[in-house]
Amino acid sequence: MKKVSVIIPILNGESYIEDCYRYLNGQTLKDIEIIFVDNGSTDTSTEQVRSLVNKDKRVRLLSELKRGAGYARNKGIDYATGEFVFFLDVDDCLPEADSLEILYSTALREHVNICGGRYVQYVDGIIQEDKIMANPINILINKVGEQKVKFVDYQYDYGYTGYLYRLDLLNNNQIRFPSYQRHQDPPFFVRSMLAADVFCVCNAVTYGYMSSREPKPFNIEKAVDVIKGCKEEFELAKNYGLTRLADYVVKHLNGGYYCWQILKAFTEDGHELLKELISVDLLVKENFPEIYRQNGGVKPLVELMKMPVRMEKDRNNYLELLRMKQWKFPYDKLHDGDEIVIWGGGDVGHDMYEQAIRYSRYKVVAWVDRKYHDLGDERIVNPNKIIKLGFDFILVATCRKKIQDEITDELLELGIKKEKIITFL
Repeated sequence: MKKVSVIIPILNGESYIEDCYRYLNGQTLKDIEIIFVDNGSTDTSTEQVRSLVNKDKRVRLLSELKRGAGYARNKGIDYATGEFVFFLDVDDCLPEADSLEILYSTALREHVNICGGRYVQYVDGIIQEDKIMANPINILINKVGEQKVKFVDYQYDYGYTGYLYRLDLLNNNQIRFPSYQRHQDPPFFVRSMLAADVFCVCNAVTYGYMSSREPKPFNIEKAVDVIKGCKEEFELAKNYGLTRLADYVVKHLNGGYYCWQILKAFTEDGHELLKELISVDLLVKENFPEIYRQNGGVKPLVELMKMPVRMEKDRNNYLELLRMKQWKFPYDKLHDGDEIVIWGGGDVGHDMYEQAIRYSRYKVVAWVDRKYHDLGDERIVNPNKIIKLGFDFILVATCRKKIQDEITDELLELGIKKEKIITFL
C-alpha cells in the first residue's frame, strides 16, 4: 500500500502537466502514487501522461467520460491504493517539497483521518498576501497553531484541497463528490469532515492555488448545480446544527461571483433554476431565520424576481446595470403576505405576475393594464377596478421609463399614495 494517492483530474491540461509532475516528483515523500484522470481531453494531455507512466511506475492514467471534475476525482478514489488521498488540480502547485511528508507524518502522529495545512494563492506567479491572510484555514492555524480541531468549531466549506483524507474514511462512509458540474467540492468537504469529526492542522504550506486563469461563465445547468450544491450544504447544516456553516453558504451564494453568474445564466428556460432557488430560500428562512434576515434572503432569487427575463435586450441592459451597481430595484419594500397590484400586461408584467404567483409570498389582488381588452388575457382587467380594492403596493411593471412615469402620474391622480407605488426604473 502506498502512503498517499494524489488524484489529478485533467481536461486539456497540456500546458500544466509537466510542471504538475515536477512538483510531485520533487516531494520528499516518495512512497506515493500519482493518478491522472483524463476527463475527455482533446489536446496532448494523455500522450504526456503516458510518457510519464513509461518512465515513473508511480504514475497511473485513468480515463473518464467528460462528465466533470467530480466524476474524475471519484474514479481516482475508486482506484486509489494509498493510505490517504490528496487532491491536486493540474494547474495548481505544491509550493513546498515536504508538503505531503508533513501532512502524512502529522496525520499518523495525531491519529486523525483528515489533516490539512496552510494555503497560498498566486496571481501571475505573485503571492497574494491579502488572500492568504483572509483564508479561513490560515486564520485557524494562526489562532490555534498545530493541533486537533473539531469541525463543529470550524464550520467552513471551501478549500478541500491541501488536506489528506484517509481512504478508509471515504470508502467506509461512502463519501464521494456529488455529480454537480459546479459546487461539488464543498458538500464533499463537509461530509468528509462530519464523518471524521476531528481533523488536524499543521503549520506548513500544503497547497498553492494559481488564480491567473479566467473563470468560465456558467450555463443554466451549472447555475442549477450550484444551487443544488448549496442546498445540500444547508440540509447538512440543518441536520447537524451548523449555524455558522449556513451563514457561510448564504454569503457564498449572495456574493458577487455566484450571484452574478447565476443571473447571467438565467433564461426563459430557467424554471428549474428558479424552483431550486425558491426551495433554498424557504429552507434557509425556515431553519435559519436570523441568518436569512441578516443576509437579506437569498440574493439571486431576490434579483431574479425583478428581472424582465423575456426581453433579451432589456435583460442584458439590466444585468449590465446590476453588475455596475447603478440600478437598485426597491423590491425590499415588499413583505411576506403583502397584497399587491401589478400594472402592466406586457412581457415584464407577465414575468412579474408569474414570479409573484410562483413565489407564493405575496397575494396578487389585481393585474391591470389600460389595454386590457386588447391583450386577450382574462386575468388582466381595467385599472379603474383598483380604486375599490384594498392593497399594500402597486408594482408598475414596465421596462420603459416614459411609460412608467405616465402610469405613476395616473396613479397619483387617482389618489394612490406615492409610497404605495413601486417602480424599478
